[in-house]
Amino acid sequence: MMLLGKLAILLITFVAQAPLPPARHRLAPPRPAQTFRIKTDNVPQAEISGVILPAHGQAKGTLFFCHGLNRQKEDFYGWEWVRRELGWNIVLFDFREHGESSRTIHVCTLGYYEIWDVKAVVDHAEALGLAKPYAIYGMSMGASTGIRWASKDPRISGVLALSPYRNGLRACTQYARGKWHVPFDDEDLHPGLRKMLGEVDLPTSVAKRNDLRLWMRFSRESCRPANLLQISRCAE
Repeated sequence: MMLLGKLAILLITFVAQAPLPPARHRLAPPRPAQTFRIKTDNVPQAEISGVILPAHGQAKGTLFFCHGLNRQKEDFYGWEWVRRELGWNIVLFDFREHGESSRTIHVCTLGYYEIWDVKAVVDHAEALGLAKPYAIYGMSMGASTGIRWASKDPRISGVLALSPYRNGLRACTQYARGKWHVPFDDEDLHPGLRKMLGEVDLPTSVAKRNDLRLWMRFSRESCRPANLLQISRCAE
């Protein structure tokens, strides 16, 4: 089983390191837009690629979008209506090992290191003076990572999470079984990685704050505009 675990890690690494689409095929962000590249302040350090879509008129707040595993910031360009209809700034970015952010030989850690990517982006937004309150919309890995960081950061007023996983270790084993249809459990992982993923635990995280507005959805209903209106009420 340990050999199987090593093979699974190699496969995950291969998928994570898939080449980027040619630049001419990458979508340009809706205008107006401000692109940025920033470095995280953790070790291992990563360089994060992102884009800010400023609100139309005076901003009511700033919403950070966190994508899922093997996705990228361009997936959220269709949400441009949030700044147009709700009047919020939008901040989109690629997690490390994804999109146009830095790529290394390391695998995605499902929120263990990725929380520092969120921190770097929030720090950047604050340095630019982007309007508060700050809120997060995340999908799958982005939802769990967003919740985990928000539990540490009082600057985040609320999180709307679409299909977050409860625990990173459980998510890893379930993903491997569902994706490749082979027997796989946490004992197949390297002890160090197993410990890291085990620390990505949402119940432990959310217990650290009693003032965080948190919405969770486990269906496509969370993509409806009415649910994002709940986030905008963080300012009330």
